[in-house]
Amino acid sequence: MKHLILIFAISLTAYPQGAPSLSRLNSYRTAPSARAEFEALQRDTAQMYKANKAPLSRLAWTSLAGPPTLYLAVRVQSLTELNEPTWLSKQGTDLERTGRQMRLSRATESVDSRVLISIPQLAWDETPNSEPDAFAVVSVVRVKPGRVAAFTEATKELQSFTKQIGKAKSQNVQRVRFGGNSYEFHLITGYASLADIGTNNADQLRKLMGETKYANYLKSNSENIESMETHLVRYRPEFSYMAGK
Repeated sequence: MKHLILIFAISLTAYPQGAPSLSRLNSYRTAPSARAEFEALQRDTAQMYKANKAPLSRLAWTSLAGPPTLYLAVRVQSLTELNEPTWLSKQGTDLERTGRQMRLSRATESVDSRVLISIPQLAWDETPNSEPDAFAVVSVVRVKPGRVAAFTEATKELQSFTKQIGKAKSQNVQRVRFGGNSYEFHLITGYASLADIGTNNADQLRKLMGETKYANYLKSNSENIESMETHLVRYRPEFSYMAGK
């Protein structure tokens, strides 16, 4: 059975917040027999970024539930940076670049790339200049057409209660800009440990909100949201590099 790919946005918590930013997310489909080689290549590539003091950060996560998946996110200043040649494609000799590409081709069945835009007014982070949180819960939300404004307001209110629970370290929201459905939003809640991720969040919200407000919250979800999936991921520092760190 091949490793299926699951696409969603990973929060770039290591980047300054304020103005909207673009990020490119590459997701790879690999066969189980190629996983070790693929991960070895990611370690080697991260070391290349560090050794050459790359001007851009490279952040990686892997799934803890669902199909084994690796996500690589790079912030881009503009769409022109998506064009060739990229920074990585210019590193090393011709022989080294060819060897690197051959390793990637052998370990990869296909690549899916998306461009996402951050929504700063829906972001908060206790440590904005540090590496991403060790773990994250990612909610992939498909919003109904015409309900984006209502969804945004409901998300702001939900975040205030998430802060009151006191376990999360960050929360960010991104929206698909290119490569997917533009009504797809990604809510990323970061945690320092798996122990901080509760399994009874609904009960905690009900207690904090009260029965009436909680009922209104559920009603707004049904009015604003077409579908939602929830995933659990962990940050992989050995595959990652933060510029200037």
